[in-house]
Amino acid sequence: MKALLLIVILMLLAASSARADPPADPRPVEASTADSKTRSPGKPGASMARRGTRTPKRTVRIGAAQPRRMLIDYRVHQPGEVLRRLDATLAELEKLIHRAAGAGCDALVLPEDTLGLGNWEAGNPKRLREILPPAVDLMVQRLGRAAEKRDQAWLYVDLGAVRKIDRANLLWGWKIHPSAFTIDVARAEPDKAGSWATVHQATDRPYETWEATDRIRFGPAEARYVRVSATKRAGNQTWAGYHLMALEVPVKAP
Repeated sequence: MKALLLIVILMLLAASSARADPPADPRPVEASTADSKTRSPGKPGASMARRGTRTPKRTVRIGAAQPRRMLIDYRVHQPGEVLRRLDATLAELEKLIHRAAGAGCDALVLPEDTLGLGNWEAGNPKRLREILPPAVDLMVQRLGRAAEKRDQAWLYVDLGAVRKIDRANLLWGWKIHPSAFTIDVARAEPDKAGSWATVHQATDRPYETWEATDRIRFGPAEARYVRVSATKRAGNQTWAGYHLMALEVPVKAP
């Protein structure tokens, strides 16, 4: 469940195209990175990290969210009251997620005990089966609602050098893939919008519930950077963003 939520938050924040000065809370932490995210040369299906080529530095903005009242008192025994307090906490987290996206965060760190039930679980072990299922449903609904408002998201990889390519392979996660997306390429300066050219566009991809796979062919293009830009979710799904499990760009070995 924590992995699912991480995907939701990362993708909804990546979808935010507006960049604004950050509000007082949450406060983004800025870090510079020059490591390339690369798929190696090889056959379709091969996927390795390529090191040794430095790419232009970019700033990654990371925010941290912490509700004012997080932990639920273990002395609260009524299920309805426990869930009411949990919903109030999640509502505050939902607001912080939107503020972080508006501040231009690329990622948001949630509390480890997102439900705030750590102390309560220790004092009420016999009630866990009664509380945890509806509590998790509330969490998915609240945080999914934050992701629902942002269909646009993108991710790009660096091939390490300009290479001639004509295909890309995409593997999507469970029930979480787009119906509309593009494959874009750039030779240099990936942070500039004018550097990108679209080589493939999907507008009505059929919905699949398990590991949807796209093996895409397009006209030969010279590129160092390859980007997947999603613009609409498939299957009218609203409880998460996108889950791209693998992006493979086969190229010939130099």
